[in-house]
Amino acid sequence: MMKSSSSSVSANILSFDGLKHLRQLQYSKLNKKVAALQYEKAKNDLYLNITAYFLETLCAKENIGNCKNIVESLQKQEEQISIKVGHGKVTIADLLQIQARLADAENTLLSAKHNYDLSRMNLRQFLELKDYKTFVPNVTVVDSIEYCNFSQTDILNGIIYT
Repeated sequence: MMKSSSSSVSANILSFDGLKHLRQLQYSKLNKKVAALQYEKAKNDLYLNITAYFLETLCAKENIGNCKNIVESLQKQEEQISIKVGHGKVTIADLLQIQARLADAENTLLSAKHNYDLSRMNLRQFLELKDYKTFVPNVTVVDSIEYCNFSQTDILNGIIYT
């Protein structure tokens, strides 16, 4: 009877891994930079959206002022023309024409007020504020073009800290 036994020992020693660990480290560093850039992009997008909603609200507020000026001007014209109609210098058709323009301007003013309320509501919803009826953005500058030159922090302070 013959007994046989065999055994073997093998060992693998990696002599060169092709800089695998170095590449993994570089990849991890790049992923960290990508995450930081994505965070900055999200932050900038948030500032941009808030600014866009705020400028929409600001323009709507300016539009109300413009519409009020037009209505006041047409009311003065109506008064002047009604006096001239009383003296017989102008026809009633001219008075009716001014009254129609005045009614149209008053309708435009009403629409402007509605648009202002909607823009405030959109801004409030975006900022997740509870009560939009009492929410009025703090605006010390009434010109939206000038307001565009402010920094993000100035705009956020004007919106949030009212």
